[in-house]
Amino acid sequence: MSRDGSYRRKLVADEKVPQALIKRFWDQVIVVCRGKALPGEQPVARLGDLFLYELPRERAPRKEDAPQVVCVEPVLCQRRGASPDSPVGIDDEVCSGEPLDRRTAALAEHPPSARAGGTRGGLRARKPRERVEVEDEEDTREVHLQAEPLISGLQLLGLHDLYHLQKELKTQVKVAVLDESFAGLPPGFPPVRFQGLQRPSSLGVVPREPGHGTRMAAVVQEALGKGVELGLYRLVPSEPDDISSWIAAADVAMTLAHAVGDWGADVVLIASGDGLWGTPRYLREVLREARRSGRGGNGAVIVAAVGDASWNHDKGAGTSFAMGADELAAQPWVIAVGASDVAGQWHRVFDRHGARPTGRFSPSLSVCGSGEQYRIELLNDAAMDDTSGSAALVVAAAAAVLREAPDLDADELRALLQWTADVPPVVDSGAGPCADALNEWDRLGHNPKLGYGRVNALAAVLAAGDPVCAALLLTRPRPAGVPLRNAAYSHPKFLLALSWYMWTRSPGLEGPAQELLREYREKVAPALARILLHSWRWRDAMVWLARHVALLRGPEALSPDPQHKHDHGALHHRVEYALDSLRDELRSPAFSREAKVVLPWLESLDALLSRATGSALHQFLFAPMAAFGFTRTTVPPPNLPVASPRPRPGRSPGA
Repeated sequence: MSRDGSYRRKLVADEKVPQALIKRFWDQVIVVCRGKALPGEQPVARLGDLFLYELPRERAPRKEDAPQVVCVEPVLCQRRGASPDSPVGIDDEVCSGEPLDRRTAALAEHPPSARAGGTRGGLRARKPRERVEVEDEEDTREVHLQAEPLISGLQLLGLHDLYHLQKELKTQVKVAVLDESFAGLPPGFPPVRFQGLQRPSSLGVVPREPGHGTRMAAVVQEALGKGVELGLYRLVPSEPDDISSWIAAADVAMTLAHAVGDWGADVVLIASGDGLWGTPRYLREVLREARRSGRGGNGAVIVAAVGDASWNHDKGAGTSFAMGADELAAQPWVIAVGASDVAGQWHRVFDRHGARPTGRFSPSLSVCGSGEQYRIELLNDAAMDDTSGSAALVVAAAAAVLREAPDLDADELRALLQWTADVPPVVDSGAGPCADALNEWDRLGHNPKLGYGRVNALAAVLAAGDPVCAALLLTRPRPAGVPLRNAAYSHPKFLLALSWYMWTRSPGLEGPAQELLREYREKVAPALARILLHSWRWRDAMVWLARHVALLRGPEALSPDPQHKHDHGALHHRVEYALDSLRDELRSPAFSREAKVVLPWLESLDALLSRATGSALHQFLFAPMAAFGFTRTTVPPPNLPVASPRPRPGRSPGA
């Protein structure tokens, strides 16, 4: 294996096209139109302004004759990288856009029969390309250890604590799972749909083990309970079928258009993949349109796993761990998810062959989930791990954020997940391939192995719904230790954010102040949280206040001052400056929607503050039972139940 972590790829298109696909799709093309349908033709999918057609080549219109045509591309296209002498590079495209030639078609082979010898992606099945050594005879005197710890991915990402925080919410988020197999689906899950290219199905044995898609769906269901509505989409006609990279991109494009356009998915999970899929023009158009028109114009959130090194089909001297720039997860409309371990570092598998990374690195990598092995209670403790499991957990986190702040657009949600992610002190302490490379963070906080860090769902939800929580969480150190469980207690500043969050939901004030607080909680806070994402000036003003509060009530604080001994006038001026900065931002056309909600409330707040002294403001914030009314000498009351194993919800979803 290559150990230098170089940013390269030598992908060889080594999968031969099945004869059945040549017979069905030899002269077929995919036509994408925008804004206007083709007269006399029936689209196979529609999304926003896009119309997608599968047509014989002779019926495909030319752009000169039909201005609405965006692209016409063959279903079976000629691939680059057909031999080890001309592999596909790191930023080359696998799909050429040219029709399959006769020479390639002549090399076609029959598709793999049923499950014999087939390789279904997912739960660390051994790939044919991996080194296989003769197993030694087992010595019964050896100590037997678990290969990996079985822990709760929900706890590592703060989803368990978040479950308690959101259990009273009535809103549901629609999550579509696009995958190859949904075998072993428990009762109570929705029926599986197929919306890809129509073709004959293989005859074979349906697997008895829970399929890859089944595990992904169960993880999301287990994390969100009644807060999620699942849509299950298989990328092959039936369970015995294996996915073919020759038409996988077309199946994804059609299925994604149906899931977002017809079903109305808020979040989409695509945990399967391969470097050979590529991203043809028609798939890029669907991804772009899903961002533009999905979720009522806020954009569907599309999450994809980066996969492992086997997706690279590297036939060079070593194995490449870099993700190609033309892959699905590398597209700018997709949140690419990698895997981290318990400590938040790049996830590796330690076995007799060394310390192999389970994911790939890329400048496109957004965040990581937990790649550790995890029991799925809904599937009788079946295991899940690697980048696929990480992606499922990140999807659950994204859906939880949308439950709290449904008006966020897809880019704002991505930013929240990145800003609030946990950043470990060490990127990669493994001793295997790529251990000594790519272990630094850039000035924007990105690392090619970990993205912006491991997702903290609880932090993201708090920041999405309240600007004070967001400002306090932004004052956490970076890097720092990542929580093993109980994310709410991972850092004192987390407790400050939770203290504010819970205090705003308690009837602790009287008269006009209580009415202002109620309006803040119900209408104003979500609008202000969005402004904080975009306004550097107001964010800087709010973070100053957050740092001030954290220093007064954090571990660095000394004993509290006697009441009424100081006037705290400078604090009053800083609050005034923050409100002035906010008022200036609300004059911008970019925040015209927020201004309608915030400005009337801001006038009432100004009137209240004009009658308050700095000492009164300090009392409002730090007096006993106030928002931050605790000191280092007193234990803050827990705002969330201490994380403990949730009662088993039985074997049906929705608990």
